[in-house]
Amino acid sequence: LPLVVATLGAAGAPPAAAEWGCAVVASLAATSSEGRRAVALAGGAAAVCGAMAERRASPRLQEAGCRALANLASERALVAPLAHAGAIERVCAAAKAHAGDARVAEEACAALANFAVGGAVPCQRIYEAGGGLAALAAMGSHGKRGVVLQEGCAALANLTQHAAAAEQLAAAGAGRVIAGAMSEHLGNERLQIFGVLALDNLGYSGLDLDEQSEASGGGGGGGGLSSVAAARKAERLKRTQLDVAA
Repeated sequence: LPLVVATLGAAGAPPAAAEWGCAVVASLAATSSEGRRAVALAGGAAAVCGAMAERRASPRLQEAGCRALANLASERALVAPLAHAGAIERVCAAAKAHAGDARVAEEACAALANFAVGGAVPCQRIYEAGGGLAALAAMGSHGKRGVVLQEGCAALANLTQHAAAAEQLAAAGAGRVIAGAMSEHLGNERLQIFGVLALDNLGYSGLDLDEQSEASGGGGGGGGLSSVAAARKAERLKRTQLDVAA
């Protein structure tokens, strides 16, 4: 681990070496809570952020860096120190700079979803760095990629618990983008769950979706919004049944 951190922190290190270092950190952080804490104590988060800042033009390094930060941020206790190291800004910058790269978009959205679970402070930093709008843009750019959409919905579901972010995203048309993603990927359970949560946070009801569908000329023109309303009702029923069974 010290060698990996040193490689990431070395000025002028080849992009391939830095990418390897980020990938190793991502793997270690994915293993266990102990692995994530060991990486954090060794300065791995700061090293990853430094490598991402130095090599902003490399999409594969940004992808590996976002994955490493996403895995580290799955440990909620590490969200605050990660934010202090500038991880949120690095992920937002990667999402914006490589908006057309689906692999970067997926990992960036996953990282934002984990950061946003950390509470009001990280949500505010994501909002200020334009992370919510970047996630929304990623969903719009990669509408056929279910993995991007599910991580985007996860990011928006968590971020829209923050009032300012919810207001910003609602004004940017997040409701329609989320509903469209849910309609196109009805079999993706993770996407459906987070889509329901995000729409609820944005203040949409099934009736709202039906009205939008009718105003747009039916299910085809409205992005299948009425089918999304039905899916949301089914998801709510499923969740209620699980609660009762528990």
